[in-house]
Amino acid sequence: MMAGNIPVRSGGGRGPSLPVDGARAADLLLLLRLVLNDGPVDGAARATLRRVAGSAFGLDERSFELLLPDIEVHGVRDTARAHAAFGARPRAERLLLARSLSMLTLGDRMLVKHQTRLRARLAALLDLEENEVMPEV
Repeated sequence: MMAGNIPVRSGGGRGPSLPVDGARAADLLLLLRLVLNDGPVDGAARATLRRVAGSAFGLDERSFELLLPDIEVHGVRDTARAHAAFGARPRAERLLLARSLSMLTLGDRMLVKHQTRLRARLAALLDLEENEVMPEV
């Protein structure tokens, strides 16, 4: 996946700062995309992904547009395969992804309003319990 080569900067905006590389940013954005919906990326989901990509990872518009096709392909055609790929990762990695994404959503003015639903969906996607996806403070 080419997304591992995207330039990112940790804590790119208003959201919490996370140590992250391009591959981790791509994983988190793909996971967020799967949490938002299973179907095609609609306008609202695209706007949310763009906002989080910019604020959390410092992705500019060009980098986001390069990443978006990878996220759309997984979401539309390969949701089950992406879910299986995330579920096959070691438990410690799934916990890190879940807690990192939860922390990112807490820093987003729109997503923070939907924490309960987002955490339930995230837990289901990663085969974790809902209480496990809470970020450690």
